[in-house]
Amino acid sequence: MMGLVGISTEKYVFTLSRALTVSDLHSAYKPLIVEAIDLELCGTNDYAEYFCVSVANPSEIQLVVIQCFGSHGNIFNPAILYVPETDLLFIGAGKRISSFHLNPYTKLWLDTADMGFLSWARYGEFVVMSAELELVAWRINGEKLWTTFVEPPWDYTVLDRQINLDVMGNKTTFSLEEGPTV
Repeated sequence: MMGLVGISTEKYVFTLSRALTVSDLHSAYKPLIVEAIDLELCGTNDYAEYFCVSVANPSEIQLVVIQCFGSHGNIFNPAILYVPETDLLFIGAGKRISSFHLNPYTKLWLDTADMGFLSWARYGEFVVMSAELELVAWRINGEKLWTTFVEPPWDYTVLDRQINLDVMGNKTTFSLEEGPTV
């Protein structure tokens, strides 16, 4: 087992690992639900690593998500973002992003991050995902609001519900809720 990290919240304990199998995370426990993402691709050039996320309440492991991905030299590392108000979990690793409602359990969506996932960030009622070639926003209930193309080098900041986006020196400002104008 590699890189085991535990994160505790009021309702859940999240365990994150670059484990080889689900049993590497919880050999003595059987989760209620297991979600497998891109496992059929493992062993190919772009998909050589595993990322596992388990979600447990105090009495049982409820969900384990195991995903095969490629970090491409630790550029596209896995990450999660949990939204307690809506019980949503956002997961990103390699080129895959997904969202799960935890109670009751529902997979909301599974999508692709252009070229590779970089990070999640929360700004009040919004979640922003950064990818190599894409910036995307959702509401904290999982509703996708907008997506825009970016190209390295790029960066953004958020101030007063406005995104200040700098793509290769071209700076724009737009509403976090409404997204960029075409």
